[in-house]
Amino acid sequence: VIVVALVGIGWHIFNRERRPPNESVASSAITDSTQRLQTRGDTAFAGGRYAEALEFFREALAEAPQNSELKNRLVRIEQAMKFKELMQQAELSEFRGELDEAAMRYDAAVALDEGETAKKWADRVREKIADNAALPLSKREDERKLQVKKAKDAEKVAKHEIAADCYARAAALADGAMRAKLADNASECRYQS
Repeated sequence: VIVVALVGIGWHIFNRERRPPNESVASSAITDSTQRLQTRGDTAFAGGRYAEALEFFREALAEAPQNSELKNRLVRIEQAMKFKELMQQAELSEFRGELDEAAMRYDAAVALDEGETAKKWADRVREKIADNAALPLSKREDERKLQVKKAKDAEKVAKHEIAADCYARAAALADGAMRAKLADNASECRYQS
């Protein structure tokens, strides 16, 4: 048994030394290339450039398809991208006065959040929904008109960001076509700021 093992080890060493030099360089280059791609992906991910990081990690995984660390990085980036998309959609819904839709999207983002950001934003939107629901219809109308007035006053002095916020608050208190009009006003002011 020992003789067979020694013969096997000798045969392995002999074949390894007979391997053409380009083959060992090529396998080393793939490893170095994979490492470079992974490093570039890590740098892009840390910089918030998720799509770029995703491409680097996919290229690295194509070179090392069994690498579980790269697979984990891909999953993490895909989650980060989905989180960012949900937060942007939720913010847009909130901005347009569609608070129920915003709350739903923030809630979906909570499951992907590595911190507490989405939960805080979801709680804030729920608070707005509760505040709006607590107002009697006449008070809602008065508050909407007040927010529109504040928005117009802010526009007159070129404080477009404040105007956008006031129009968004007014949109959250409106329904139907009025909500859409106020949300469009908010978007226009946001664009001008």
